[in-house]
Amino acid sequence: MCALQIAKSQGQPQMGLPHTTLSAGAYKIDAQVASTLDQRDLGLMYRRNMLQNEGMLFRFKVPHKQCFWMRHTSIPLSAAFVYDNGVIAGLADMAPQTTTVH
Repeated sequence: MCALQIAKSQGQPQMGLPHTTLSAGAYKIDAQVASTLDQRDLGLMYRRNMLQNEGMLFRFKVPHKQCFWMRHTSIPLSAAFVYDNGVIAGLADMAPQTTTVH
């Protein structure tokens, strides 16, 4: 079993992903980069807190419409859905512990 599968099976957040800095106007976000299927699947589940300027970038190889939900995520999150050219396509405020699809 890989480290991500172990973390998921034990209800632990994934840590140690690569980081990048995202900019939106005057705002800067220190984002972990989830680029594999397993990393995206675990996402931010099991996190108990995050700083205001922290986030996660879900990177996909092929651009297409994505859906996210908050099962096993204990903190509210805001998501920005971004086109390939960097333009924000939409925003969603997501409540913790829900399976509502965004």
